[in-house]
Amino acid sequence: MNKIYKLVWNRVTNSWVAASEVAKSHGKSSRARGRVTLVAAVLGVLMATALPAFGVYAAGLTDEQKVIYDAVLAQLENNGIHYVSVKGTSTDSGSNYKNDGAKGKGAVAIGEKALASKGGTVSIGRNAHIEGNGGNADGEGSVAIGDNSLITTNGLDLASIAIGKNAKVLNGSGKQERGLSFTPDNFDKPGFFGRGNTLPKNADKVPGGIAIGTNSYARTGSIQLGHHTFAGYKMGGIDVTNANEEANIVGMTTVGTNTYNKGALANMYGAYSIITGDFTGAGGFNSVTYGPQNFGANVVGSLNSIRSKGHSGSSGVANSIVGVANTVENANGTLVYGAGNKITNSVTSISAPSGLTTLNTWEDTVTALQKSIKDSKSGGAVLAIGGGNVADYVRHSQLVGVNNTVTGTENKVSEFNMVNGYQNTATNITHVTM
Repeated sequence: MNKIYKLVWNRVTNSWVAASEVAKSHGKSSRARGRVTLVAAVLGVLMATALPAFGVYAAGLTDEQKVIYDAVLAQLENNGIHYVSVKGTSTDSGSNYKNDGAKGKGAVAIGEKALASKGGTVSIGRNAHIEGNGGNADGEGSVAIGDNSLITTNGLDLASIAIGKNAKVLNGSGKQERGLSFTPDNFDKPGFFGRGNTLPKNADKVPGGIAIGTNSYARTGSIQLGHHTFAGYKMGGIDVTNANEEANIVGMTTVGTNTYNKGALANMYGAYSIITGDFTGAGGFNSVTYGPQNFGANVVGSLNSIRSKGHSGSSGVANSIVGVANTVENANGTLVYGAGNKITNSVTSISAPSGLTTLNTWEDTVTALQKSIKDSKSGGAVLAIGGGNVADYVRHSQLVGVNNTVTGTENKVSEFNMVNGYQNTATNITHVTM
């Protein structure tokens, strides 16, 4: 007789079982069929347990069963999964020790204290969390990977991505989400002072946040990509802290190492650049006063700063910087292209949308912003092209070249000037071309 043992997956018991085929010229005997049944039963139990090492059950098995048992384990060892391990120390409730961190339908939770509370979500890493708040969307499809990565909400669950140590996404349900959604048909009309329901009718039309990198942070509709490890140091005239690293603003796009954004629909690309401001997300007076700060600002390059902290709500609106080591402070509508330029105190009132009391379409928002910029004569509207140009208390002027300096005073602003060339200097001038 020839004995052949095969591993067969039992879909009923969700375990591997060994089937023994005993062959001889006149068919299988009842004894052989009995062995098949015995082997299947024994191996079904053993495979459903922790699959101990060879010989552990030797005392309770016959010689034939020992052979079968060891052969099966050897085959499983050869064909098994390798190089996958999770090491943790917690065994209490919420630790995922009992493989119960996946709460949502089709969710995956891997790691100590990993939690995937919504359907189709994936949490991988120690304390990686996807938390739900039971809003009017299910937040399916979110991904949190990394030590202490977190996707959370204060009222609205949205599909989001958080990858990296301490990467965090906060999907809000506030006035910003409503007012800067550009989908008025998806929200109730704001009441007095922006009051009223801020939850959308269809949350699938509201974008979640994406935070990738160590200590990265993104609110609804924002993207932050890069490591943020500069807490404890100064940048852009402020002390960078864990608190001000988390700009609680929607619609920002930030790409770069240790680059910090602080403006709705503001965009930053480069390393070690910063936009500062006074908006905290606390609501009330703070939101009304500082919500528009830095709206739509753009920074491309490294070591640049738009410094609006400590200044009016119009500061920083519609500023653009392209280059390296440029500084713009208390200014709006400023255009800077080059290196080492510095523009300060070039600001007028620009009515930028804060999203707190309004709810308009994209087209209406663009039209209103274009009118506001035109009516304000483009804000401070200083253009600097080149290197080392300086403008202080200057408005509606251009400096083109290298090391040009134009200054005014708070009570006598230099205005409507064109200064072109090399190392020109002018003070308290108006309608001058150089």
